[in-house]
Amino acid sequence: MALPMQSIKHIVPVLFIGLLGFALATLLDVYGGLVFYRAQIETSDILMVRSDGTRFGARAASSDIVLVLFDQKTADEVGYVHSYSRDLELYKSLVGMGAIIVFDTRMVAAASQEAFVEIGPLLEGMLALHEKAFVKRDVWLSSEIQTLTQSKYASCITPNIINSHPQALPNVTSRLYPIAHFSSNSVLETAPLTICRYFLSIQPVTSLEVGEELRRSGIMSKWHELAPNVVPKTEVVRSPYRLGSREIVWHPFLPASMLVPPAAFWVSYDPPMDGFQRQSYIDALNKKDAAGIKGKIVIVGYSPAIDPTSDTYVVPNLPGKASAAEVLACATQTLLDGRNQNVIPWAANLIVAALMTVGLALVGGIAKPLQATIFALSAIVLYYVFAIFAYRSGWYPDFILIPACSLLSVVPAGAFNAWLSLRSRQRVVDLFGRYVPRAIVNQLIQRSQLESLTMGGVN
Repeated sequence: MALPMQSIKHIVPVLFIGLLGFALATLLDVYGGLVFYRAQIETSDILMVRSDGTRFGARAASSDIVLVLFDQKTADEVGYVHSYSRDLELYKSLVGMGAIIVFDTRMVAAASQEAFVEIGPLLEGMLALHEKAFVKRDVWLSSEIQTLTQSKYASCITPNIINSHPQALPNVTSRLYPIAHFSSNSVLETAPLTICRYFLSIQPVTSLEVGEELRRSGIMSKWHELAPNVVPKTEVVRSPYRLGSREIVWHPFLPASMLVPPAAFWVSYDPPMDGFQRQSYIDALNKKDAAGIKGKIVIVGYSPAIDPTSDTYVVPNLPGKASAAEVLACATQTLLDGRNQNVIPWAANLIVAALMTVGLALVGGIAKPLQATIFALSAIVLYYVFAIFAYRSGWYPDFILIPACSLLSVVPAGAFNAWLSLRSRQRVVDLFGRYVPRAIVNQLIQRSQLESLTMGGVN
């Protein structure tokens, strides 16, 4: 496109406008805080995974995972009263139908020897089932009970600590799943990692090996920063947590409990929540659909509609709240699919922000309004195409800051360009309007050589 001389003369102010837009993008990226962070999450959810959004990031739910939920149908038939013996019968039914893994997210606890009397038979029955399948439950035992049992039931217990971090970010808490958890005498990987190890035939790890991996990956170093008086100082460069030959990119967070290392993986909610195969607790207990269970990972839990513990979560791929079992299903599929969510390097974001804000400002300040509008809209659309591709490839791009600051750059630059053009035309009118008929003046100001008329004129 031709570059009008007057626009070239005023390229410095236009460049200044673009640099202001770039500076704004940089400042918001560094100091945007909680408000900006939540806006980024909300925007990416609407575009990529939300049930009422465009769902550009949608994927199919894993056929390897089955949800067995204690729902209203079950409650109508057996009541709401909890029964460990019935739970054990459910596990036997699921294993009998060919389930490879059974994980029950409904936490039970024993703080004293008396309370353990009720749970003991359940754990004994689960131990017996381990000859045929991998059966685990979210169980909390006090340090006194753990000492008495001498870790006899360690193979039956895995923590499912989704909500172990502060609720300051209600739309983020279910997105970060802790990697590990400390008990009084051991350190364990959380439920998704434990499930994936068994399902993928990855070598099991001891408590010492988990602790060593926390140190090697730099998680212990991060933990020391948050709790220098509790965790010994280590200086290890941050690297992915290893799950066999796989690598889990971890993100730091502030846990609510000092028993939880401050490292979590980002849960992918790309699959629709209703896409997972599911059965009612009572149907699974009565072996209604053996074909749907054989060879599968079965996650047991409450239906969110009747969960008596209120252990439900805000998730982007469901209009209402999800149960702990549903969140665990998405977290498990995230690891099975190797869906790491990486953060795009800050330097790369700065380069893209500079190209978009300064580049579009120059276009707006030089090109004609229609040309500038088409170019700017095309650039922003291409940016979103790139961002969607990056998200689906495991990178978390900026969905709001760079596009918004680019618009904030091109609009004032275009307005400045229009003002310059209007001023030039008005100058022509002022010079010739008193002596030349209005029709001729109007014809002159439509000519592409308008600027040269004020610089010596043309024949």
